[in-house]
Amino acid sequence: MTKRFFYIAKKVIKDTIHRFSAADPIVYSAAIAFFTIFSMPSILFLVVKVASSLMGSKRVLDEVFAQVEEKVNNESAQQIQSILEAGFDWGLTSLSGILSLLLLLFTATVVFNFVKKALNSIWNVKPKPRKGAVKFAIDRLFSLLLILVLGIVMVASLLLESVIALFADEFSNDLLGLTPYLTRFLHILVSYGLMTVIFALLFKFLPDIRSPWKPIWVGALITSALFTLGKFIIGRIISSTDITTTYGAAGSLAALLLWVFYSSVIILLGAIFTKIYYLSKGYQVRPSENAVAIEIRELEREDDGEKATRVNQA
Repeated sequence: MTKRFFYIAKKVIKDTIHRFSAADPIVYSAAIAFFTIFSMPSILFLVVKVASSLMGSKRVLDEVFAQVEEKVNNESAQQIQSILEAGFDWGLTSLSGILSLLLLLFTATVVFNFVKKALNSIWNVKPKPRKGAVKFAIDRLFSLLLILVLGIVMVASLLLESVIALFADEFSNDLLGLTPYLTRFLHILVSYGLMTVIFALLFKFLPDIRSPWKPIWVGALITSALFTLGKFIIGRIISSTDITTTYGAAGSLAALLLWVFYSSVIILLGAIFTKIYYLSKGYQVRPSENAVAIEIRELEREDDGEKATRVNQA
């Protein structure tokens, strides 16, 4: 049993690395990072709006600031906080406000649409041709629902953080000085659990496939572990290179872009692992009702030995 487990684990890891190197993730990650820079203020604004409707806006903004500061740097966090605080003064009492809302909703969903394309490429599926307006509306609506879920997840995170803080205050004198370490462990555990939920939702609902939850949860757990490790490494890289000095006024933007790029690479690696694990458990890739599978085969011509790549629609 143990030997079989290690054999399967070795094969899954080997196949993941091979597929990752063949999938050209750098191109997708660079594109995702580019679109994220334009979409992030809109996404964060909507997420914060949703979370603030359930909790105080100041607390939510402080949490966003703390998270960005921890993962990127202080300059990027201050820039994002300024954008979000300015956004809270914006209303819908005029035509310009309504147009701004429509633009906000559009830009917030652009990056989700591109992540969807990247995940579809990994799973070798693509949407069926559909009327442009209908497809556009459905994709954007689904992306907005994901943003709503992210807002709810943020609220859950803040509530759990409050429970941990109350726990620390209540038992600060009863745990022989271990309270700070236990609190830190609980913070990491909560963060890891919420990241797992987010990745599971992305891997389950963004690609155009029908899949059971079990392999998706396994993939999300591994991706969260990779993301947690990568977050530490990326933070070290950004802090040690002093990007703010190198790029001057654009330093905070460059740091944010670099962080999103490396994070995208990790997420795509996790998505590839999820697919390889999914196949190793005997599941077949099943496109959703509105999608088709594609097959990419490398053929060698008998006449001159040249290779050609053909994409067949299944």
